[in-house]
This record gives sequence, C-alpha cells and structure tokens, in this order.
Amino acid sequence: MLLAPVTQAQNVITTDGTFIENQTFEGMVQVRAHNVTLRNCTFNSGPLAPNWYGVTNVYNNEDGTPKSTNFRLENCTIRGGTTGVYVQYATVIGCDIQETGKDAIKIATGGNCMIRNNYVARIGLQVGAHADALQSVGASHVFVIGNHFDIPVSFADANGYLSNACIILQSQVAEIHDWYIWGNHFEGGSYTVYIRDKDHPNYPGIQPPYRIRMNGNTFGTDYRYGVFNWDSSPTIQVNFNVWEDGSPMEINTWDNWPQW
Repeated sequence: MLLAPVTQAQNVITTDGTFIENQTFEGMVQVRAHNVTLRNCTFNSGPLAPNWYGVTNVYNNEDGTPKSTNFRLENCTIRGGTTGVYVQYATVIGCDIQETGKDAIKIATGGNCMIRNNYVARIGLQVGAHADALQSVGASHVFVIGNHFDIPVSFADANGYLSNACIILQSQVAEIHDWYIWGNHFEGGSYTVYIRDKDHPNYPGIQPPYRIRMNGNTFGTDYRYGVFNWDSSPTIQVNFNVWEDGSPMEINTWDNWPQW
C-alpha cells in the first residue's frame, strides 16, 4: 500500500503524511517530511555499501528545526547500512535489524524517540567497527522498552561480527538525559551497557549523562569485560534487573535515587 509518492531513484520521502506499506527499498531511505509511517517494509543497503544508513530521518532546516518529526518505522526488516537506523523524533517498533557494518540503531541529538520491541543481531561487519545495538552521543527523552539486543561476544568473535555494547550513551556532542530503559533483554558487548561522558574539544562543557532509569531488564553473561560501566551519578538508577536464569543482579541504586 503506497499512499504518497517516493522518489524511487534516491529513496527520498518529502511529502508530509506519507504512508508506505509492504515495499522493498534498495539503498538508503531518506525521510525528510513529517508524520511519515513505513510499515512492513524491507530495507536492503548492504553493510559495506557507500550508503551510511539503511533508513534515516535526521535532517534539519537552516534554522535548526527538524525536517522530520513523528516518524514511525514499524515491523520492518533492515539489512545493511553502515548503521541500520538513524533517527530523532521517531518511533521504531517491532523491527528486525541485522547485518550492519557498524551499529544497528543510532539516536541523533533531537532525541524524543520510542525504541520498542525490536530485535538486533549479527552487527559489526566492518573491520574495526565499534558495533553497538543502540548508540547515542547526545540525545534526551528516549524510551527503550522490550527490545532484544542479541550480540553475544563468543558468536561475534567466531563468525566475523563485532560486539561493542548493547547500549552505549556518551555525552559528546549534546547532553544525554531522561532515558527510560525497561524490560529489555541484553546479551553481549565489551560492556553490555556503557553510560559515560566523553569530552570532545569541539563541544566543551557538556555534563555527563543524568536522569537515566534502567529497570527490569534481563542480562546474559556472554560479554567481554562486564555488564555495566557508567559514570557515578545519583540520577542514574539501576534497579530490579535480573540475569537470564532469573536470579537478581546485585546492583541496585534505589537508595540514592532523588526526587526530580
């Protein structure tokens, strides 16, 4: 079902309210319009192709306002792209993302995303890639709920993939705050979840991540160094998480959780 035109040669969507269903795209898809929905689509980009993303809506006007908000990517299959999905002001729900050159999902500085019920596996096909299931170097107001990020280190090492982190949040180009990470299954990574500041000379004075809740998740043990690595902050809450066998993790920070 196709309810608005797409420039097929370039896979560029510029009409507000576009709804596309059951279509296969070859090469990067660029969403440059508001209220766009792509449902039950397949995106084939190739992990080593020159296209940087499988699908993205991260484009801004000259005044800095986003060209695309309320973007919805639903029940889609993404194969390839240096990064599979790069979004802001978006919902990514029920997607299967695999065979990427580097990362599966990246959240841009606009933030304001719902990442829910997605499956990520077999990423990091480019030599030397820091392959993350979900990465952001600056974004706020993001929900990460009910996903299955399956990038075990032993499988990656044995089969030509890479596994850096299931979630890596580094406040490098913008602040990272108000992330809600609930009910996910995480397996793999050098550190499975990595939340830290990263000073960059072009972006001075950005504070470390804050106001992050990571509760009720399940963790596997096939990681390289550890399950968590994060900057100490009383506003980073890590509670009620369990190992995949159901036993509780001995990391709980609720005594330090402030009211905000």
